[in-house]
Amino acid sequence: MSMTLSPRVARILISLSAVYLVQAGVFPRHAAGQPEEFSAIVQIEQDSNETMEMTYYVAPGRVRMDLPQASMIWTGGDESSMLMVQHSERHYMEWGGEQMKMMQQMMSRMGRGGADGGAAAAPTEPPADLRFETAGNRETIQGWDAFEVFVESSEGEDRFWLTEDTEIGLFEVLSSFADIAGSMQMPMGMGQAQQEPQAMMSRYQQMARAQGLPEGRAVRIVSDAEDAANITLVGVQVSTAPDGTFTPPADYEKMEMLAFPGRR
Repeated sequence: MSMTLSPRVARILISLSAVYLVQAGVFPRHAAGQPEEFSAIVQIEQDSNETMEMTYYVAPGRVRMDLPQASMIWTGGDESSMLMVQHSERHYMEWGGEQMKMMQQMMSRMGRGGADGGAAAAPTEPPADLRFETAGNRETIQGWDAFEVFVESSEGEDRFWLTEDTEIGLFEVLSSFADIAGSMQMPMGMGQAQQEPQAMMSRYQQMARAQGLPEGRAVRIVSDAEDAANITLVGVQVSTAPDGTFTPPADYEKMEMLAFPGRR
């Protein structure tokens, strides 16, 4: 018996987890003095889709991302693995290191449209005309006193809300995969499903590489660019994760691994 994910849940799990794996390679891996263990709630709004909250649990060598119907758990090191847990059906699937490499290769071929095809990667270097401006606007976001930073270039406009009142911001949360993911940078779906998160990530990668962003931790990212998501940090707790956070529930059934194309 194999696990069946609804199309919506499957797309969310694959696209969003890959988005953050790619972003992890761009933002700093670990800032000096940053807590190594914490949990955070992130809210994402995109187009007319419903708002979705994701909860992250971060510990050295381990990351868990909770969605409304499912969880993804990554463990690094010699025994690296990825777990996909579907709570509604009380099932889970597990990929070991070699299985993740095979999945990577398969998705890479799909993303390129075959051995000879594929679109050029979205640019990640900031445009030459990128400008930051602090206009003095302030707002309380989830209890944090935040100030607004406008980001403008020929490619579009963004707004970051930064605060000095938290040790952990959006960039720190979203970069939590870096030490685990390493080179695991999978294409973000196929066709239009690949292009949308890639467009969003390209924009944020440009921001991360740019010079001149004021000091502070990002608690909200607002973008006017097409296909971009608005992201808000809802809450952060610096503490050790509860026992069992990074393992599948004991009463869930482990499902057999789906076969990869070309393998028996």
